[in-house]
Amino acid sequence: MDDIHSAVSQLPCILCGGDPAIGGALTPKGDLARALKVPPGKTRVLFYTLCGQCFERPGVQAEVEKKFSESPAAMIKRLGF
Repeated sequence: MDDIHSAVSQLPCILCGGDPAIGGALTPKGDLARALKVPPGKTRVLFYTLCGQCFERPGVQAEVEKKFSESPAAMIKRLGF
């Protein structure tokens, strides 16, 4: 778990590219899970970071989900899958 924390804490804010302040996790479902090629019956957890300003924005969770769904291939590469 320390390795995951260490790796995630190095990522820039998923929304603006700023310095990370908060770590988050998303379990993709439905269309997003299919776009990320999650096998049926399996669960994936996607880790990301947000800067303090993005974290405070209303609707930030929806923005994060949209970011992941816009370009699943780019997100997989960014996250090192």
